[in-house]
Amino acid sequence: LKGTGIEIRSPFIIGDAILAQKHILSEWANISKMQVDDSCGLHIHVSIADFTLYDVRRLYNRAFFYEDQFFKLVPYHRRNNKYCKRFKAGRDVKNRISYSLIKQQKDFSDVSRVDRYRWINFSTATRGSVEFRLAPGTSNINLILLWAKMCVSFVDASVRPFSSKAALGLPEFCRLSKQEIQLCNDADPTHGIFKN
Repeated sequence: LKGTGIEIRSPFIIGDAILAQKHILSEWANISKMQVDDSCGLHIHVSIADFTLYDVRRLYNRAFFYEDQFFKLVPYHRRNNKYCKRFKAGRDVKNRISYSLIKQQKDFSDVSRVDRYRWINFSTATRGSVEFRLAPGTSNINLILLWAKMCVSFVDASVRPFSSKAALGLPEFCRLSKQEIQLCNDADPTHGIFKN
């Protein structure tokens, strides 16, 4: 129906099981003639159920540090979206409060007070996940899987120490194929990697 939006939720997927779902998602997208517009977003939840408070702080610090690289990968309309704001929003008082809350948190209930409309939503940490909100909606299954892979790798890397090499361009922890790395390096200034 024209003008009708829907939300598609997958079940929790562990490891390579997502590859088995790829065929099902592709078929569904083709059959339903799914269309997306600028109002759509792709939200990926990544488990942090085994994270300590220290691990959550490290993830937040990495999000702050690598924010610019992630924003280069998405279309312009997502870079200025009120539902996936930057952590580094210069004059944003709420942002400064969020950052100080994360750095001073004493338990996971403190994390849930952080503004949920950031590109990574930490308010879901009390339920054992963080939500990546930055990507645009897409019916391209390969882009959905690429983005999910980047989100999982990013969270996984947050429990490891920083590398001096990671500061140079694309973060080393994405563990992407050469083709995926090339796609990220060639990100269009307007559309990022999401050129449907």
